[in-house]
Amino acid sequence: MPRCPRRAVRSLLACALVAALMLAVAPAPASALDRSWASPPIDRSKALPLRGLAPAALFPAGYQGPLTSLTNSGRLVTDDFALYYLWVFPGQTLDIRVKTSTDFVLLLLNETTDLVAASDDVVAGTERIVYTNTDHFTGPQVMFIGVGAVVGGPYTLTVSMTDAPTDPALKRLWGADRYQTAVQVSQDAFPEGADTVVIATGANFPDALSAAGLCGVCDAPLLLVPRDTLPAVVSAEIDRLGATRAFIVGGTGAVSSAVVYELQKKPALAGDGAIIRVAGPDRYMTAIQVAQRMRSEVGTDLPNAIVVCGTQFPDALSASPLAFADKRPILLTPSTYAHPQMLEALTSIGATDAVIVGGTGVVYDAVKRVIENRLGHTIARWAGLTRFDTAAVVAENSVEAGILSREYIGYAWGRGFPDGLAGGVAAGRCGGALLLTESYVEPEAMQAYNMESAALSDVAAARVFGGPGVIWGNVLGMIDDDLWGSVP
Repeated sequence: MPRCPRRAVRSLLACALVAALMLAVAPAPASALDRSWASPPIDRSKALPLRGLAPAALFPAGYQGPLTSLTNSGRLVTDDFALYYLWVFPGQTLDIRVKTSTDFVLLLLNETTDLVAASDDVVAGTERIVYTNTDHFTGPQVMFIGVGAVVGGPYTLTVSMTDAPTDPALKRLWGADRYQTAVQVSQDAFPEGADTVVIATGANFPDALSAAGLCGVCDAPLLLVPRDTLPAVVSAEIDRLGATRAFIVGGTGAVSSAVVYELQKKPALAGDGAIIRVAGPDRYMTAIQVAQRMRSEVGTDLPNAIVVCGTQFPDALSASPLAFADKRPILLTPSTYAHPQMLEALTSIGATDAVIVGGTGVVYDAVKRVIENRLGHTIARWAGLTRFDTAAVVAENSVEAGILSREYIGYAWGRGFPDGLAGGVAAGRCGGALLLTESYVEPEAMQAYNMESAALSDVAAARVFGGPGVIWGNVLGMIDDDLWGSVP
């Protein structure tokens, strides 16, 4: 049986995509900012699986599952299609590409299923749509991406987006890598410089997280380095800060003597005692050494400690602004038992109280009971159902205690640690909390904290730590919408 001409197949395929979307999506609501009409409900805080591009309300044969990044690979049979949706804010530009070895079409539709752009330029290769949302009246909207196979085969879909236009008080701080990002964060939080700098490996999280309290005691930024080199951008930042003392947190397996050698070349750090390594044989002992150094620096007991799981980063990341602002040590423990030296450290630093940050799945109740027996009273646990919830709980409790305020809020990716390490210190220095976000969408707890902060106080500054590859441009629009409502 002869096949239809390719042009006819394309037309039919495009019509099928649009018709399917019309069946899947209900009419737009009277209020342009009411997104509850979509079917299935497209609640930006929890309905989008993983990172924000997800299938629409159908499951075609070529459906490859939700995207787990801005790049997704799949395979479609002839005349099949896949549909995805994402949030787009006014002023954002999308760059959408589908690369194939066969013949595909690429479509972009708005939330009322109008076809706004299409690409059908090549038989095999890359179809591309570059689209700027110029609708400045309807606010954020769902847009659908349709990938259709005229001839079946594999495809790779990539999407990039610009940041949504936001209030000037909201800034993204990032660099080409984690080391440059930490420098950008340092420059923002310490514009006048600092006498002391704290340095830790950027390859892992435990040492840097336990360093947050030391940064608070010394009013110092946290800079990250690879194991064996001092990046030029980090070296230049140390010079800009005017630091005359440097703490290296972690052993030579984390930050080698080669880095120390480079630091010693700086006249300001060449003197005896200018570079101090604080380290133990493992992450737990390093955290203890940091706590003891903090006590030595302040010259008094440290009455309040923070205890977190030593093998997970999110909870300690959320606690780092509190550690900085209130000069609290962060002590690490295994999930299932209280580390014996950690218990001894509570006594040696003069701690009379502690808070466990994280749920019973990361720090067991048995650990809590042992700590309570050591201190002689019940201690608090700050936790939520998810890492995002826990971050909001820590923020709320720190504000209620009068340690942090709602005037500054920091945001870091909740699935990776590097950008949040320096970001947590910066948030603490600026007196605000650090919330954790998904790449593609603000979690419900984060949105609630944002909106409560906007209602209760004037949020003067907000900072997003990390580049558009880890926190998408539309998330900035969501934050801005929550805090100031300045998205049209």
